[in-house]
Amino acid sequence: MSFWNSEEGQATTEYILMLSVAISLLLLVFKTLRPLYDRLISSTLSRIDRMLFSKEGMHHLNIGR
Repeated sequence: MSFWNSEEGQATTEYILMLSVAISLLLLVFKTLRPLYDRLISSTLSRIDRMLFSKEGMHHLNIGR
């Protein structure tokens, strides 16, 4: 019964449990935010491409004569 009354290793066990909970929460947040990040990046890149490389973009100068 001395095994159940011993508190040796309790702090290590608590640290391991807290670390596993923190990693689980971090993975959950990244898994949730990744699609939002991908949509934001693709939208921003497509707008930059339209602005720089289309006829109506920055490189098209309308000079009236």
